[in-house]
Amino acid sequence: MTIVNTKPITSKIRSTIKHITSQAGWTARFRGMLFGLLYVMAVGASTSLLNAIMPRIMLPFSIILNSILVAIVTAPMHMIWTHATIAMPGKKFMARYAAIKGSYKQLWLPAMVYEAVQLLVFFQAGCSGQLVQHDLARVSNTDMANSARWFAGLRIAGVIGALVTVALFVVLPAKVQLVRVEASMLPDEDDTIIPFDRTFDGKVVPKVLGGSGAIGFMDAWRSFNREARLRLIKLYVKIFLVSTAIFFLAVHVMAFELWALAGEATKNFVVMAHAQLQQASQNH
Repeated sequence: MTIVNTKPITSKIRSTIKHITSQAGWTARFRGMLFGLLYVMAVGASTSLLNAIMPRIMLPFSIILNSILVAIVTAPMHMIWTHATIAMPGKKFMARYAAIKGSYKQLWLPAMVYEAVQLLVFFQAGCSGQLVQHDLARVSNTDMANSARWFAGLRIAGVIGALVTVALFVVLPAKVQLVRVEASMLPDEDDTIIPFDRTFDGKVVPKVLGGSGAIGFMDAWRSFNREARLRLIKLYVKIFLVSTAIFFLAVHVMAFELWALAGEATKNFVVMAHAQLQQASQNH
């Protein structure tokens, strides 16, 4: 007897890209991009319309309400985007839209929760940014005692830790629930680029058998096992590291180009900007 320990296709970025390109061609790297642009346009149009007709009373509350309403209204568009990303190519937009009619009942709750937790993190990040800015100004103060600097540094670390914790244990589960609910509603005639259990451990009851044809909101997270969660977290860490490396590379390339084209002017600008930052810090 031979036991083969097979790793999931999505365990590595390279193996994932290699598989999807072998199944759907080199353009599979950009799967769903057009549908994603359509979704962004639908969100923008819906937001503008609601902002025009919604009374401007209690501005923060109206912004939150508008964002949640837009997420619910455009939930089918988001599901079309998900289906176009995970399914084999072949269907056009109208064919996918016709296949998801009557899906609001299963989509409105995960779409609302995901948008709500994103807004929560957005406002938390805004408040935390003000605290961090205040602590950084205090730390840069040469007259501050060392104990006060340590306390300010701990506060900065605590703010960053709180944001990471919320992202991992609030935002990530909400996104997983939304995407898995959408994936469970993929029509039976559509083949997926990467195979997965279409029954979600038997949680999905087809409509022909009297079920909803979609996985439940809570079952979407419960059926997402620990190995899959760790794999997803590792993927986000890899994406963050790759994005950071590309950002720093782009910044250095742009800085080198500025120095090569206008060396002395760039140097004077940097010195002036540094002096203005120091003056603003002292005034604060």
